Amino acid sequence: MKYRYQARTGFTLIELLIVVLIIGILAAVALPMYNKSVEKSRAAEGMTIVSSLAKAGKMYMMETGNNPWQGNAKWSDLDVQYTVAIPDAWAGGNQIIGSGNWYCGFGTAYARCARQSGNFSYAFYYYFDGPNNNLIQCSGFTNDGKAICNALGLPLSNCSCQCEAFSPVVTANPNAPIVGCACSCLTT
Repeated sequence: MKYRYQARTGFTLIELLIVVLIIGILAAVALPMYNKSVEKSRAAEGMTIVSSLAKAGKMYMMETGNNPWQGNAKWSDLDVQYTVAIPDAWAGGNQIIGSGNWYCGFGTAYARCARQSGNFSYAFYYYFDGPNNNLIQCSGFTNDGKAICNALGLPLSNCSCQCEAFSPVVTANPNAPIVGCACSCLTT
């Protein structure tokens, strides 16, 4: 009786391990780039929101003579096209705006929106009054947040913050422009 050689079909274990290794390396390279791209698109949303808030703040100033922070304006007093959690809250306090990613409010001469997600922590400041009128600045509180500011080509803010964590709680504290942060901004 003669035995016939039968060709084996399929892959060896080594071949499968090499394919899995290559896929793992590609994923390790691609995932951080993907996360950064997604964060840049979220940052563009934040710039749009802070720009809209600054325009609403300017309109409020022209109508009342006070800026929203000093005039004790409520969010419902502003011409803001975004849904806010508590419309009757003070505009100087923070509200969650947009897709739930942004904590926004007003300071003495600026509108601000801040975001923290994973390693990304940064804020936008849009000055609508004073010597920095119509200036948008970015403040990165982490290295990844600073990288987002640099990638957008925005000037870095002269605002400095010490942040613990963001919270969706609305605050009426005028000295805390970002919930969970102690911030100070120079407006000269």
